Amino acid sequence: MEREYSEVIEELRRALRLGERINESVLNEGIRYLENALSSILPRSKKHKYQSQLSHLLSIRARYEKRGSGLSDDELRIKWEDVKSAFSCRIPIGQIVNFKHKDTTAFLEDAFTIFVKRINEALDKHSMIKVNVELAAEYMTLNKDGEFIFGDKYFNTKNEYISPTTDLREWFTSNVQEPILKQMEEFEEEGSG
Repeated sequence: MEREYSEVIEELRRALRLGERINESVLNEGIRYLENALSSILPRSKKHKYQSQLSHLLSIRARYEKRGSGLSDDELRIKWEDVKSAFSCRIPIGQIVNFKHKDTTAFLEDAFTIFVKRINEALDKHSMIKVNVELAAEYMTLNKDGEFIFGDKYFNTKNEYISPTTDLREWFTSNVQEPILKQMEEFEEEGSG
């Protein structure tokens, strides 16, 4: 039985924004369902959709757990989350969850520290790795009725190789920060964000 989690994700995000209680059983059931679905034989497009929905649910769970833990904003700004791979574990996937940043540049600077740690761990196991980044940003716009509408926009980078001799600061700047910030600027100039 196939399920659609887009509406569940939006409802959970709305509750988070408003500081309301989240139905943890719905959240955890969605995570379990999507993790199991990713293990089954599905078309590539469906796997990508489920992967994206799983990432959103894991992010919501991490932000909800952080809010409930009583940690101040200064104690935890970002967190690494491992995400179940849609490709039989041949492609490790992780995400960096943002708890505090409103500014993308500041978020990317903070994310760099976790990125370096995870890349070095991967390079301990492999002589060369191929990496790409997808930044999911939630945009808020005002509709004609004066209501706020929330929507996601994804900014992607190309797959690029990293070896043990790669200067990670330079690689991150030229392959992640600059392309993503440029894409975001172009999106906002179009009047979409």
